[in-house]
Amino acid sequence: MKRALRYEGRIVKDLKRLDAESRARVLSALERFARTGEGDVHPLKGEFAGSYRLRVGKWRVCLLPEGPQIIAYQIDNRGEAY
Repeated sequence: MKRALRYEGRIVKDLKRLDAESRARVLSALERFARTGEGDVHPLKGEFAGSYRLRVGKWRVCLLPEGPQIIAYQIDNRGEAY
């Protein structure tokens, strides 16, 4: 289940504010999810319905499936996400 991964929105800024270890873990988890579909991923509800979140330690990555692509658009601390 290989899907293309695209970064949009504020995710580039969010990645830059993470320490090197966290950034590496998040990018690795995103690549693994795009390649295999594996990861702690759950659909979001309410106003965020249609989006998903990928849990990577204390970080939450917001994802939007769009055809053959996965759009990663935001990273937040678990207490601040959504």
